[in-house]
Amino acid sequence: MIARNTFRSDSVLYDVESLADGTAWAVGARLVGSAPNPTRWCALVERWNGHAWKLMPAPAGLDDLTVVAVAGRSQVWAFGGHDSTPYAARWDGRQWTVTATGDKNTRVTDAVGMPNGEVWAVQAAQLWRWDGSAWLKTPVPFRVTAIDQRRGELWAIGDDTVEDVPAAARWNGASWTMTRMPDFPQVLAEQHVVLKQVAVGGRGDVWAQGDISADCDENCSPGRILVMHWNGGKWSYWLQRHTEPVLVSRIERRRLTGLWSAGDDVVLYMSDGRWARAIVPGIRHLDNHVHDVVVRQGSARLWAVGSVSDENGSSHSISVIWTALTV
Repeated sequence: MIARNTFRSDSVLYDVESLADGTAWAVGARLVGSAPNPTRWCALVERWNGHAWKLMPAPAGLDDLTVVAVAGRSQVWAFGGHDSTPYAARWDGRQWTVTATGDKNTRVTDAVGMPNGEVWAVQAAQLWRWDGSAWLKTPVPFRVTAIDQRRGELWAIGDDTVEDVPAAARWNGASWTMTRMPDFPQVLAEQHVVLKQVAVGGRGDVWAQGDISADCDENCSPGRILVMHWNGGKWSYWLQRHTEPVLVSRIERRRLTGLWSAGDDVVLYMSDGRWARAIVPGIRHLDNHVHDVVVRQGSARLWAVGSVSDENGSSHSISVIWTALTV
């Protein structure tokens, strides 16, 4: 099923997150201004109330929102910016409050809410933690690319720039505990192993996605898609040859539905250790652009967000929410 916005100007949704009560939030941006040529971007917020997606008030003064994290019904955080300045916005159940982020110069690229009300955000490969009154920088022994949590089990992944190897660590409540990476095979002459996304299913059930690639021109050998799993004691991995370029923007792990991924124009799911393509319905003559995916907690309902547009630029971008039952 497709739910699309009918704004007269361009719009897009970048991120979506669900709550334990069955509600969900999606954030993005849309063009506003005087018709027929609106020229100013503003933040876009939508909420699933358990029955339908509804347009919500958006934080004033922001050009867009690209990341959303939830720590409860009155603890919804959205991150975006205005011009070149990053901002954080908190929904308290009635209104938005816009504040500065921990790093004043770079945007938040990932964030997650914890059951205790804490919020963690990734900025410039560093981690910041909202303790209820201020953003505090939390030292991590590597460059962070993504974070995720499930029932308080918090993990971060990234890369160790000194050793030039991927890295993953678990938060024990006071500090980060590093995990040992496996030895990866040499599939390219000069290769780089990079972890890009992480999904926590629970204690002893952590998944990471990345790739093994090389810095070369378009004629170089294709790399490998890398999927890793932490079983509570060690990492295992699977490699899959790239069949086509896919920029994975999110992986999602749920007990009922398994591992899901979104990126570019596709939604993927893990089957027998390999990514398989799920059918994403489209709108006639328009191309899909999927930015994020989330599975409703405790159910088989999946939401993906993004936009559809004409690759030739003859029509404007339309923000879209795809809904599916995954079992």
